[in-house]
Amino acid sequence: VSTQSTWDLKNKMSEKKIVEEEKGLPESSDAYFSEAQKLRSEGKYEEALENLEKALRLKQEQYGENSIECTKICKEVCEITNTLAMAYLNKNDYEVSLKMLQRAQVLCESNEQAKAITYNNIACYYRKIGKLKLALNFLQNALQIEKKLAVAENAADTHLNICAVLSQLNKHDLALLHATSAVAILQELMLSSVTLHPDRFAVLAIAYHNIGVEQEFLKRNDAALVSYRKAMIFAEKHMGPNDNISNNLRNVYLTACTELGIGERGGMSASPSHGIITGSELKSEAKEAKESPEDKDELSQEPVPEKEEELKPETSTEGKSKQNTISPSYY
Repeated sequence: VSTQSTWDLKNKMSEKKIVEEEKGLPESSDAYFSEAQKLRSEGKYEEALENLEKALRLKQEQYGENSIECTKICKEVCEITNTLAMAYLNKNDYEVSLKMLQRAQVLCESNEQAKAITYNNIACYYRKIGKLKLALNFLQNALQIEKKLAVAENAADTHLNICAVLSQLNKHDLALLHATSAVAILQELMLSSVTLHPDRFAVLAIAYHNIGVEQEFLKRNDAALVSYRKAMIFAEKHMGPNDNISNNLRNVYLTACTELGIGERGGMSASPSHGIITGSELKSEAKEAKESPEDKDELSQEPVPEKEEELKPETSTEGKSKQNTISPSYY
């Protein structure tokens, strides 16, 4: 090969690389993705989302919307969108939270695990704005999806969210069954060889607490005290006595001892004053939900007995206690 031919070949390769970079193929899309990962690790979720959206557009142009490359980025976008949706929900910015959840719902169509998580987050949105029946509908759809997944550890969170919604609807027998199911799932995982995320211990402590709340609503006071004590001891053992959740559960137990008339310390209150802690929100207090006359579905579901407006899964009276809630991003 002549020197001139080699030179021409190098020039062509260089020109091709420049064209690819100008088009964002594929080096630029990978660069956007890497930058997004870095920003995400720093907690800069909005900037990370912006970079991921750019990477996704470039991958779609190069490989097509249904490619493996696009699916990978869609999963990342869905995760961050869910995280941001819950952050805005905790700030009571319902409009932005709704838009984020609508975006996540579109992105999660090809990923069942992401879909179940998104449905849980949509349920948190509806629960917070007082549309309990719609929240329950999404949670039931999430649970059906999780039953088909190989690892069902997140199903415990879904059971606890269902427990919280049913409790607000005064369906305490059913709520107790779901809290008990959450405990069974997490205990089985603890006995298996699966390496659990540290937050699973917090969720199990909360599940014991939820059982106590429902038992107290059902006037099973002795059993409720046993459950509150179990929640406190478990939290102190696995998270330490100074952890916020441990402190909270200790206060719950001591309050229950007073209210349930242990020894000479007071009598039974009309309903548990310490509230429900759910599996998908933990450190912020949500307002008491008041169901609107028309539970319109802004994130559309199927089937929905009420009139649809805008979010979709496939397929009253409320408690007086305040809800202490943890935010669902399980990723």
